[in-house]
Amino acid sequence: MGTYGPSEQKEASTTPKAGSGQGVRAQESRTPSALESERQAEGSVARADDAHAKHRRLIESIVLWAAWLIMVAFNGYAEIFHLNGVNVGQVAHEGNVWFMPAGWAFAIWGLIYIVLALWLIRFCLAGPSRKALGPLPFSLSGLLFVATCALNIAWLACWHFRAFTASLLIIVVLTALTWVLYGIVRRDQHEEDTAKAARILDWTPLSLYASWLTIATLLNACYTVQVLSGGVSDIIQIFTVVILLVLLLIAVFLMQQKAGDWVCGLVLLWSGLAIGINILSRSVAVGVLVIALTALGEALAYFPWSTFKLVRR
Repeated sequence: MGTYGPSEQKEASTTPKAGSGQGVRAQESRTPSALESERQAEGSVARADDAHAKHRRLIESIVLWAAWLIMVAFNGYAEIFHLNGVNVGQVAHEGNVWFMPAGWAFAIWGLIYIVLALWLIRFCLAGPSRKALGPLPFSLSGLLFVATCALNIAWLACWHFRAFTASLLIIVVLTALTWVLYGIVRRDQHEEDTAKAARILDWTPLSLYASWLTIATLLNACYTVQVLSGGVSDIIQIFTVVILLVLLLIAVFLMQQKAGDWVCGLVLLWSGLAIGINILSRSVAVGVLVIALTALGEALAYFPWSTFKLVRR
């Protein structure tokens, strides 16, 4: 095998290899019209994807509004025309249950349906959590909302027909799914850097709904135990009311201090006062105790603890 001399080595090193310039020559051979065609093709794909996303969101929005309308219409029919001859409050007050708000407290359902409509407007226009769930034309949040609407109708029907065990199982699932939806929306707000004003509208309706459902679930549980057991003594019910109220106040304190959720406390304030006022007709002492505990717990929850820090001397 021969060797190269210095001049031959220099010439060999500066001579381009046969395949080294193919990519460069191929790129140089692309005319401006070809580059423009590629850009147009990429733009067409992007526009097609955008159109598909808009179509998917339109379908989801229509289904969400249909679910909300059906839920509200069924609730309105059940209350106005008295499904099975009764409304929600009448069934609730048929039993001897101490953990029971006064009848006027159930008017909060009307407010809940209104704020859910506001939430839907925000969600459908520019809300978070609208990422498609696989090939389905729905997001996870959209599917959860539709599921809550269906469960709301199922629970109301079971309650009106006094199927208390079934209604309890349904409302437990309904409450859990609503809190999951609430958690997803609050998580995605931080990821998408949502504006503060829009962020409030994203989660406050869901917090109102989920908080009241929590109260309704406990009420449903107490009612079901009362019916299935054939009756629970008043002393046990008094302790139950106090224990549940304390646990709820602790939860409200944590939600306010850790998550900045001030809606939960308002719902419990409404519920606690309504329960205490309703108990006054049974026992003035217990009713006053419930009202006082509610007021004290709410004051502790909303107290600006962060502005009062202990200073070491």
